[in-house]
Amino acid sequence: MLNRTRRYTTLMLALSATVPVFAQGPGNPPPLPAEIIAQYDTDQDGVLSETEMQAMRTAEFKSADVNGDGNLSLTELQGFESSKKSERLNHEFGNLDADSNGVISAAEFVANQPEESSATLATLFGLADTNADAGLSLTEFAALKGEEGHLWQHFAHLDSDGNGVISQDEFTALPPAPPGGEGRGARPAR
Repeated sequence: MLNRTRRYTTLMLALSATVPVFAQGPGNPPPLPAEIIAQYDTDQDGVLSETEMQAMRTAEFKSADVNGDGNLSLTELQGFESSKKSERLNHEFGNLDADSNGVISAAEFVANQPEESSATLATLFGLADTNADAGLSLTEFAALKGEEGHLWQHFAHLDSDGNGVISQDEFTALPPAPPGGEGRGARPAR
């Protein structure tokens, strides 16, 4: 049983490292942060080879193996994943907080998301700013990135006029077709 648990844990660790690649879509893996490439790109060619990737994965495994027994327990894997998630969140928050004052202002929030409409961003910012102090703290930003934040994002996209409620017309409107495409799952009229 213990051996089976170890194999399962090893498999889950391997899969957890590949899931983000598949989530990005075929042929479009997410770019690795520059600091990761710089740390593991031993030949300085700007790309991580299979050998360099293996070194990175080995280092991550050793970091996750808190008790140093050569295996990862579920608790160790959970701790490692939680730590990585926290690092990513702090990094993203720091990138948005251009003036480094510990709060993301509405202007900083909007400036970093030019692909979204201003009405959508205003609604989303208002939903995330739970204490209504005109800024997002790290805690509020974390909520925006969490499960509740997905609902806020959905609401903000549906509330196209930014009035804080979703009309039937807004709810039933088809999303715009992506550039060069025919729409999202909608069949063309015949």
